[in-house]
Amino acid sequence: MTIRTIIERVWEQGQNALPDAVCIQCLSELDESIYEDIVLRHAGAENYMRAQPGGSYAHRAFPYIGDGQQLIAPRRFATMYTWYLRMEAAERRDEPERYVNALQLFEQAYREFSAWYNETHTPLHAAALQAPPLYKRSGSYAELGSV
Repeated sequence: MTIRTIIERVWEQGQNALPDAVCIQCLSELDESIYEDIVLRHAGAENYMRAQPGGSYAHRAFPYIGDGQQLIAPRRFATMYTWYLRMEAAERRDEPERYVNALQLFEQAYREFSAWYNETHTPLHAAALQAPPLYKRSGSYAELGSV
């Protein structure tokens, strides 16, 4: 799912979307937060980022510069991104009621994504506990230790 897909969804919903450059900036900031606050706190972050269509851990850079960038969350969490843009638009237009509504719906969608990610990926601290001990040879005896 690309930034362009989300921008078009917001327009289709009859919302006055922000300019494309602002949308790209907003979604870039959201994805950077998701990356730092959720993805990097789990084992296999590099594999998850590589698994994204068109995405690559080695080439992912923030901020995004185009609307063709693949977003981090899978398509089924697209509402998280649309509510985020709607929230940003309401804030910039000084519409507090719409802002609060969009904020609440965004936070709910963000929690759903976070819960899904936490359920489907091993947290780093759990991965360290589950890792088998590493052995190194010293002389003719194997000793418990780290490499």
